[in-house]
Amino acid sequence: MTQKFLLSFWVLFLSISVYGQEKQFVGGGVSVQRTLDLQAHYWKKHKMFKTLGWTSLLAGVGGVGYGLFSDTSQDKAIGVLICGGCLVLVSVPMFGLTRSNKQKARSFSLQGRSLVLPLPNGSVSYRPGLSLCLNF
Repeated sequence: MTQKFLLSFWVLFLSISVYGQEKQFVGGGVSVQRTLDLQAHYWKKHKMFKTLGWTSLLAGVGGVGYGLFSDTSQDKAIGVLICGGCLVLVSVPMFGLTRSNKQKARSFSLQGRSLVLPLPNGSVSYRPGLSLCLNF
């Protein structure tokens, strides 16, 4: 029983900590990096809450199933059933926070910038430009 508990604990711990890692971009344009950095905070929170929501939902369903169908003493079964039900209820706000952070990470903007155009003689020409940015 303790081996199963430790194995499930490590699986839950490792699945939550995977999304806490930062990604390092190699190369890429400066403007692309700046755009990604603006939304990275909300995407990180979105992934964290999504992982927490699914983890608590699956652990809660497992606890409820164990509490309903186990042959152990009545006190243990009721305790596991209540804890599993609480985990299922906790997963609902986690999914709500996932959705709100995903909406914050998405953005729609209209920007004006100078476009750099190389000329055939080797010089550079700057022209005004308008860009439509969709970040999702």
